[in-house]
Amino acid sequence: MPDHINFAESTILVRQQMLEKGEVSLRLKTKSSRRTVEMFEPVRLALFDVLVLNRLRSRFVFCGPKGRPMLERSVGDHPWPRAVARAGVDYRVLYNLRHTYTTLMICAGKPL
Repeated sequence: MPDHINFAESTILVRQQMLEKGEVSLRLKTKSSRRTVEMFEPVRLALFDVLVLNRLRSRFVFCGPKGRPMLERSVGDHPWPRAVARAGVDYRVLYNLRHTYTTLMICAGKPL
């Protein structure tokens, strides 16, 4: 189990970042990038399922078929428009999901 995911406390510890070429760096972009993110129960369950699927082939939670990290340049927005169309909702860029997460946290009464 990756040491940056705590299923018992439902938290994700952001302590490193993936660089453009797939290298992992402990140097984060800003001081505020180092944070602890609370997981909602559906996220915790889904993340656990993905981790179980990938644990034998990679140390990354999200990895490709060969266990390599999923990089933005290789995944990017390409599957996103199809997924949005299949869901039957108005298109929005993948980046906007960060706003959705924030809205859900505020609606759940979590402190800013």
